[in-house]
Amino acid sequence: MNGLMAHCGAEKMTRFDLIGLPTPEGTRTHQPIAHHTIVNALIETLSFRNIRVVRDEYAVSPDAMKMFGVLDLSTEWNEVRFSIGLRNANDKSMRLGLTVGYRVFVCDNLAFDGDFTPILAKHSARLDIIDTIAIGVDRMQRNFQPMT
Repeated sequence: MNGLMAHCGAEKMTRFDLIGLPTPEGTRTHQPIAHHTIVNALIETLSFRNIRVVRDEYAVSPDAMKMFGVLDLSTEWNEVRFSIGLRNANDKSMRLGLTVGYRVFVCDNLAFDGDFTPILAKHSARLDIIDTIAIGVDRMQRNFQPMT
């Protein structure tokens, strides 16, 4: 399997559809992050490194608390593109996660697989999404060569 699978009730949507989804209020220890904020931070961080997203798809759980995504990148080796798998949950059910590889698999049944996982972060009140994504993309880029 490769890509995004939504079969447990999640609805596929575009990047722009994510903007209209609700984000719950935070608490002292848990800070939900809007799904579109994470996607935009990731795409912006990639663009700073001259990496473009050539195709992306997303799925959201019926209550909009969980988001899953796959982004295919302009970076390739031997005519095979790298992809990023992305997940986020604003209901404390799972950590923010990124995985990368030639083949990634993300499913609304919580399956999450790739060659390298540079980010698994809790939504703590101290989480800085820009720094977290930047560090994750740096780790990802350092592992492009070993993955080839």
